[in-house]
Amino acid sequence: MNHRMFLRRVLLALLLVVPALSVAQTGQGPIETSQTHIRLAGAAYRDGDFARFVSELETAHALNPASLSTRYNLACGYALLGEREKSLALLDELARQGADFGMAADPDLGSLIGSEPFEAIVRRLAETTSPRITSETHVTFEQYGLIPEGITRDPRSGRLFFGSMRTGEVYAVDTEGAISRFSSVDRQNRLSVVGLTVDTDNDLLWATGSAFELAENHAADDPATSGLFGIDLETGDVVRTLPVAHDGDWLNDVVVSDDGRLFATGSGLLVSDSDTGKLERLPTSIEVFGSNGITFAGDGQTLLVASYPAGLYAVDANTGAARRLEPPENVTLYGLDGLYWHGGALIAIQNGVNPWRLIRIHLDAGLQRITDVEILERGSPATTPMTGAIDGDVIYYVGETEPPDDTPSQFPEEMQQNRGAVTIRRAPLRID
Repeated sequence: MNHRMFLRRVLLALLLVVPALSVAQTGQGPIETSQTHIRLAGAAYRDGDFARFVSELETAHALNPASLSTRYNLACGYALLGEREKSLALLDELARQGADFGMAADPDLGSLIGSEPFEAIVRRLAETTSPRITSETHVTFEQYGLIPEGITRDPRSGRLFFGSMRTGEVYAVDTEGAISRFSSVDRQNRLSVVGLTVDTDNDLLWATGSAFELAENHAADDPATSGLFGIDLETGDVVRTLPVAHDGDWLNDVVVSDDGRLFATGSGLLVSDSDTGKLERLPTSIEVFGSNGITFAGDGQTLLVASYPAGLYAVDANTGAARRLEPPENVTLYGLDGLYWHGGALIAIQNGVNPWRLIRIHLDAGLQRITDVEILERGSPATTPMTGAIDGDVIYYVGETEPPDDTPSQFPEEMQQNRGAVTIRRAPLRID
């Protein structure tokens, strides 16, 4: 299992969720409130106050029991306080769900390591996290430090497109595997490209541009405006721009509806408004915090939206009526990123757990509940994927290779691990 890649991916995911905490909102929901207690727990841990560390995490866990990282850290806190049975119970849950946070050698679990109950949990974890590799390398781009995130496919030309969170550039991959720079959402490299989708009706490639610190020339005192950028599929020119309507909003992924509306995730669920020419908030009946991947179900009316810290939601695209879709027992939907509708089911890239997974989620006919979850691929050491693009019964997913030790970088110190080359792999979606 590639823990370095997993930790890099978690860092990026947190960067995509945490900015929402700075947006002024009235009435925080439970998931957002849990994030506040997680931050307070981190401060308590650094101070060596493990009782307060546990207390804050207990509150966070009660507010959002879907968060595996909260559960694991709480298990560590219990172990530090000598509450062995509570710690073992949480660790057993994680092992059954196949989530490895490095428990076998974690010094915070030192009071448990070597005991038979703990070692039994570690053995179970080895079974539930064993690799299943079905993918192969499609192409590798030996340009380091681009930090790829979004990828999409033009069904007419067969080209793949991927974006850079570092430079705000978009690259094209032709059907022969040749890679070229295609466009940029900001000539001054102040925005990160995160999500991409092809709008065949309008011959556009839509890219989300967000003012993230990852961007090469991000300026906190004068950031570029986040928005959606419509790029001409023939020329690569940006021909349409939809800025966010509210200062502080930022974008993650994007999907286009059958009637031409654009829906984006990020600091909220946003939708294009033809009257204002901007991206306005779509009010939802319940909180969908940390929204990430997004796709339409087969009915063309229901949005399936990933909340990275909480799981999967179904949202009516017209009314905002939302419901959380609970997974079956011993299955976790924590850390979902890219989402895609394929063959009457949902394909998801789950990179918030180690080992990462490519999964198929089956829902009932009314999209009211999840009936089954299949693991299509798990834990390939080649990369931890970000998002994917489907071509028939194949998915292409994008990620980074391990960073070379001797590659110079202009990155800030905290981003030194995000210097790998871009790699795109392909995996079958029909597995007997």
